[in-house]
Amino acid sequence: MPTTPKTYYNVLGVAHNATPQDIKKAYRRLAAEFHPDRHPDDPGFEARFREVGEAYEVLRDVRKRRRYDRQFEPIESVLGFFQLNTEAQSVLDLLREHAPVESQRGADVLMVVEVSSSILERGGMVSLTIPGKKESFLLRVPPGEILARLPHLGANGAKGGESGDLWIKLVQK
Repeated sequence: MPTTPKTYYNVLGVAHNATPQDIKKAYRRLAAEFHPDRHPDDPGFEARFREVGEAYEVLRDVRKRRRYDRQFEPIESVLGFFQLNTEAQSVLDLLREHAPVESQRGADVLMVVEVSSSILERGGMVSLTIPGKKESFLLRVPPGEILARLPHLGANGAKGGESGDLWIKLVQK
């Protein structure tokens, strides 16, 4: 018969999507139940008490919980494995130092801009400032248009690669 793997969620008896309040409530109940002072002659209770405390320390902290949860996500590539494992990450960093330099295109950026319904219906000019850049400019919006692509105004490329595109999505205020 297959056994359920022991996780911090199982230790506390809560679901994977448990709220911080659910986690705290389960911890308090189990800490009281397994407290060594209530069972001074049984070392098993002390071990269980420590296990409950360890699970709570990880699951109550948002960052620790997120890092803990990542180990249960499916690994879709070798790179995914290296990103989950800190020791493997060190090996990957060493390999990267000696890898050939290859330019990379910058990421596309999506910017959502609120405009009046009249601009969406009839078209018009919209003043924009690109995040991370100082200059602003006017964008001519054709009637009925809700998505615009501005080539090479997205994130900068790496190692000499071209910049990504800036996509502007217009939504009604």
